[in-house]
Amino acid sequence: MKKTNIYILAFLAIACVALAIFVVMWTRKIDKIMEGEINPVVVEPVEEPEQVQEIPVNNDAVDALQESFDSLLSWESIEDLYEWQTGFGFIGSVE
Repeated sequence: MKKTNIYILAFLAIACVALAIFVVMWTRKIDKIMEGEINPVVVEPVEEPEQVQEIPVNNDAVDALQESFDSLLSWESIEDLYEWQTGFGFIGSVE
């Protein structure tokens, strides 16, 4: 090989090593910057839990609502709902 080729290859090898060192140092710097932005240290004041106030319940309204649900979900209502449905295996009313 000629001396000029050896000098060029040596220069390229040194340049590649210098570039690799620069890239490693640059990525470490960027990682530190990103770590500071993504995970900032935030100190929040400790809040005391609020006391939950109990809401008075009207038992008459609850009973009336339960009776309405019971009547809606009774067997007769479901039977009337699906009477004469031919899809999904329902054929006429079952008596």
